[in-house]
Amino acid sequence: MKKYLCLLLVLACTTISGCSSPEMKESSSTLKDKTGLAAQAKKATNKTATPDSQVKGVSQTKPINSEYKKVSLPIILYYQDRDRHLIPITRKVIKQEGIAKIAISGLIDNPLSREEVEYYGIYPVIPQGTKILGLNIKDNTATIDFSDKLLSYKDEADERNIITSIVYTLTEFKTVKNVRVLINGGTVEKLKFGTDISQNLSRANIMINAKKANVANGLKKTDIYLLKYVNDRYIYMLPASREHNPVSESQYLTKIIDLLGTNIQSQKLHSEIPEGTKLLNFKINGNLLTLNLNRVISNYSGGNAREEAIMKQILYSIRQINGVQKVKILIEGEEAQLPEGTELTEEFLVPTEINNVLQ
Repeated sequence: MKKYLCLLLVLACTTISGCSSPEMKESSSTLKDKTGLAAQAKKATNKTATPDSQVKGVSQTKPINSEYKKVSLPIILYYQDRDRHLIPITRKVIKQEGIAKIAISGLIDNPLSREEVEYYGIYPVIPQGTKILGLNIKDNTATIDFSDKLLSYKDEADERNIITSIVYTLTEFKTVKNVRVLINGGTVEKLKFGTDISQNLSRANIMINAKKANVANGLKKTDIYLLKYVNDRYIYMLPASREHNPVSESQYLTKIIDLLGTNIQSQKLHSEIPEGTKLLNFKINGNLLTLNLNRVISNYSGGNAREEAIMKQILYSIRQINGVQKVKILIEGEEAQLPEGTELTEEFLVPTEINNVLQ
């Protein structure tokens, strides 16, 4: 084998002058003491924390079990950039009870949380002054109650980003499939720009990086992962929703690959996957998914960075398929090698972290 694809969680930026991958660390002169999300985690570790499953309004807290101390846990939060695209970012915090509440707290805008992330071209989504009044996780549904400061936003883009960021951040946790958003303990039917939050929200009925939040009645949606240059320093991977007519479970994988192989009409987002890439067939055996693609997947040039991006787009998009942890790729039924030398003879792990810029 000439080489194997290195499954980094960020893209190398060898094709762009002056741009670094999200793995680039700040220099010692730029790296500041983290006082936002990290401080919340440290405070909770040193004192007490409230389990998500027990929070109802103001609940009694209890000491953290010693087993949680000093264990680092990756969580994924959905921030926004200046173009108001939502970008998933992996954070590392101390493992503790109440971690879902800490994750959402990290999305609330304030000087500390903003300073913590703005170097990376990303910003908190939830309006400043918002309070989390309660968070209860039961039967895979997270019910989260906010103060009415949550509604202190200016336009439709803010509205959909707030709701989508909350839903996507909470559903990164394995225990959460649905999210119920309350305001001051009560249900709100529709927000001021029309986003419906009257029922359980999930990744099946909420759009991301689209022009609306709710999926239209009678339609389904699929997320595909695209690339975005941000802040002249980083290239991020981010999901973008596409609505379509309902398809069967067996056709869903075909829809993902078809959408990845479609020309992306966007000045800000782009795909490295060759237009016309198709899924010929697939097989799932336990946690292994085998994709058989047409030869168009090999019709490109552009160096190692593009080849790595192609593989990442596929692997991140496959995260939507429940139970799949490994992927093997065939080209027209055969084990092959991509133009820059990536061997497709091995199984690739589906990544669990993304855009790992914050340590």
